Amino acid sequence: KPLIHYRLSNLQGSASIRKGVEEADFFLVINHYLAKKEVQELLGKHDGLNYRDLVRRDHVMRAINLFLSGREQESGNLLGKVFSWEMFQRSCQSKKGVITLIGALYLKFILFFKLRRFGAVSLDAIKSRFNK
Repeated sequence: KPLIHYRLSNLQGSASIRKGVEEADFFLVINHYLAKKEVQELLGKHDGLNYRDLVRRDHVMRAINLFLSGREQESGNLLGKVFSWEMFQRSCQSKKGVITLIGALYLKFILFFKLRRFGAVSLDAIKSRFNK
């Protein structure tokens, strides 16, 4: 039995962030610094790969949130930006990568077959189970 509940209310800040459909403020800050030449000179190949992994994960979560809010077309448009050979290669290198790929493929399946109700119930249950 947990001694402390992770979230007391769905109105708390972390809950609203998890339901967000807009690009996270984190990316506004990171993109600001990535635009600076002196920062670019310090970064290696793996930094770029890791950044693109974060962007893909953010896109998939936002696409799921758009779907859950009834905005299927926007969800599909955003989801279309994540699929690439790099995504498939990188997904095998970490647990988060595999989860991101599975989430993207699952949502793509739901959108393709227009499984609105099933998709909403199942994705909501998955998000609740994993506090996402």
